[in-house]
Amino acid sequence: MKKILLIFGILLILSENSFGQCTSCTYTYSGGPGTSFTVNTGETLCITSNLTNPTINGGNGTICVATGVTLQWDGLSANSGWTINNYGTINTSLNGGQGTLILNNKSGGTFNFTTTNAINFSQNGGQTMLLSNEAGGTLNALNTSLFNIGNAATVTNNGNMYVSKMENAEGQVNNYSYLKVNTEYYNHGGLINNGLIEVNNLKVTDKALPMTNNKFIIVKTGGADIAGNMVNNGSIDIQGGNLNISKEISGTNGWIHVAAGTSTIQCGGKYFGTNLKFCDVNTAGNGPDSQCANAGTYNATVDCFYTANSAFPIKVQSFKAENQKDKVKLSWFTSDALDFESFEVQKSFDAKSFETIESVNYDADKAAYSTFDLNPKYGVNYYRLKLLSKNNIIDYSKIVSERFNEFNEFVEIINPIQNRTISVKTNIENPTVVLRDIIGREVFYVYKQTSNGFELTVQRTSPTLLVLKIGGLYESFSKRLIFE
Repeated sequence: MKKILLIFGILLILSENSFGQCTSCTYTYSGGPGTSFTVNTGETLCITSNLTNPTINGGNGTICVATGVTLQWDGLSANSGWTINNYGTINTSLNGGQGTLILNNKSGGTFNFTTTNAINFSQNGGQTMLLSNEAGGTLNALNTSLFNIGNAATVTNNGNMYVSKMENAEGQVNNYSYLKVNTEYYNHGGLINNGLIEVNNLKVTDKALPMTNNKFIIVKTGGADIAGNMVNNGSIDIQGGNLNISKEISGTNGWIHVAAGTSTIQCGGKYFGTNLKFCDVNTAGNGPDSQCANAGTYNATVDCFYTANSAFPIKVQSFKAENQKDKVKLSWFTSDALDFESFEVQKSFDAKSFETIESVNYDADKAAYSTFDLNPKYGVNYYRLKLLSKNNIIDYSKIVSERFNEFNEFVEIINPIQNRTISVKTNIENPTVVLRDIIGREVFYVYKQTSNGFELTVQRTSPTLLVLKIGGLYESFSKRLIFE
């Protein structure tokens, strides 16, 4: 039976019920009058309604944010021992700390670091600092001057992670999906990459922690300076800038490709392993521009068309799932295709076990694809693309999710947004519409009804990332919009 607890004059609901994926709730905030809470060891606060800047005392408790809920928590501290399970959206100016913090950004969850200052996470003694971005989750640190993973802290990414500038300073980064760093990624900690890392500039120094690339690293314009030992069993594609190797790169079946700049292997540097491949496009013979004459420095085979471990032969630029009355529309956009065969559209109800529901052949004359799941279940459906190349290489897209509802309300938005006009297709007759930036400030717009929905024209220069919330009679929708 539900009990009503009054703590510091705040109304909370004590319940054993589940709220979406938030379970075992000691306290529940569902829009009550108070925003001050005390959560101690073994207790869980479930947040099932939007909440702005609460005061949460205690420590070593669990905070759970339910699906569709936005928590604005500028007072979040890594020093209070929180475990945070996020299925909704959390916006916070948290800039790190040295406490025990376990952040689990769940499938469908979005965690936004809004601070423009540096973020520094580390642990000392028996503390635990773990940041886990699960498959289908999104973690953004695009406004911060530096995202720093310090002493013994661990970041594990199985979803999509976007960072302005990143330093792995004696921490551990495990990437199994997509990590994009807009400027420099400076690594002198432990790194295991089994996914795709895209950076503008790569810098590596040596602190005796293992750095291993088993899949794909793409360096966009700023080149790579390898001054720390690393293992390359995958591919490093340097699309712009120079390559400088002053420590050892070893590995098996690895490939390094330099597309525009110069390549140098200094004395003290090595590119030496088993079945390694190398190509400098601008060098005669396609070997390094210069290399140390010491024995055992370089034993790679020149190969400019190596695909077995190179960047996967197609890039999925976007993949989305959207409600459309009695079905779910799946659409994706591709680029950079080479020796690619087909897509398998796969579906799951738990984001773990997937089955193929359709196979779509690659067409060299098109970049945009779409299909439908004609049998979605009520509730959350998860989707991914299985990618198959002609060389029998297999990769997977990110996981996307869509909640299907029996009342058949749907929202479809063309995204990214161009020319400040947001076009919305929907069957909701009188929607409620709220447009905000990622820290919760309302953004003004002009509303215009169309034959199949409505349009919003933003009235001022906007941030590149906004959140649009649309309410219907039976369902509400929250869409993250990117402005070009």
